[in-house]
Amino acid sequence: MAAFGRWVRSPIRGGPCDLNTVLDPAFPYGEDLLQFIWAAGLFNVHGLRTTDGGAIEVLDPGRIQRNSGPDLVDARIRIQGQLWAGNVEVHACSSEWDAHGHQTDPAYENVILHVVHEHDSEVRTRSGRVLPTLELHTRIDTAMVGSHQRSMNARGFVPCSHDLGRIAPDRWSPWLERLAIERLERRSDGLLGMLRSNGGDIATLLF
Repeated sequence: MAAFGRWVRSPIRGGPCDLNTVLDPAFPYGEDLLQFIWAAGLFNVHGLRTTDGGAIEVLDPGRIQRNSGPDLVDARIRIQGQLWAGNVEVHACSSEWDAHGHQTDPAYENVILHVVHEHDSEVRTRSGRVLPTLELHTRIDTAMVGSHQRSMNARGFVPCSHDLGRIAPDRWSPWLERLAIERLERRSDGLLGMLRSNGGDIATLLF
């Protein structure tokens, strides 16, 4: 899998990486997209491991929420065979955990996994627990980032609708035809059921 573009140090923010400073202009995305990629599983999910080598099995990535607190809630993740239920926090770089003050915030104590684009620092919760971290930068296909961005922006409409024009006609037409047939079959089955229920009275059915 291709990796995301390189991150650069920000002389303004002083942090090790900056979501707003990406060398390749083809990747004009923010943390919201990284959250979306994680939640939708739009990365290489095979053989997931924490940065210190622990095996990861994602049973439920969690639900994105926009209130204060962790980025995703109600996640269920198995790490080294141990099942954890809690929240997930997403950052461009792991050092942003401390930069945002999460290490002293009790609201982040129940974070079970730190998902980052680039791991540059070990972080801890308020109680001193080392937070398991998953690094994604080698697992995301850069060629698909634009499509992921469009899918995220189209939430609430039809996901991937912007990509329909890229489907070859010889594949698109048979699919539409099959959808039409399935719709007719569902309607005819419904009408037959209604006809049986009224004793075969077509006049009543049409009325």
